[in-house]
Amino acid sequence: FNGGSIMGQNELGVSQLESQNTVELIASSDINAVSIPIVVLTGASANYKRGQLMGKNSTTGKYEPFDADGANGLDKIAAILVEDVDATDADVKTTAYITGIFNKDALITAETFAVGVHNSNGLIIIKELAD
Repeated sequence: FNGGSIMGQNELGVSQLESQNTVELIASSDINAVSIPIVVLTGASANYKRGQLMGKNSTTGKYEPFDADGANGLDKIAAILVEDVDATDADVKTTAYITGIFNKDALITAETFAVGVHNSNGLIIIKELAD
């Protein structure tokens, strides 16, 4: 993790991550941010930054960028990358948030997405922070 530290695991083995580097990404601590290990699918342009919205491909079980018009589950926000990932040469094991309250302005995607609750893989709440 980029500066993160694991605070513990729940009974399902899911890690809870707390880090000063995630302050702008995490909008509130009202719900603990929970992360899990994931595999990001390789691709020629598969170089992603922390905060990238990811969908879970229901065919491969691997994560790819959220695509509002995508198929196979990629049209649903399933996770948010905890750290930068370069999967241009091979699939990469990394960590992603599946639960928490996140700052819309810190999230990365080429797609339009709604503020609100997204729960295809956990409970991701996206909100706009007041200036």
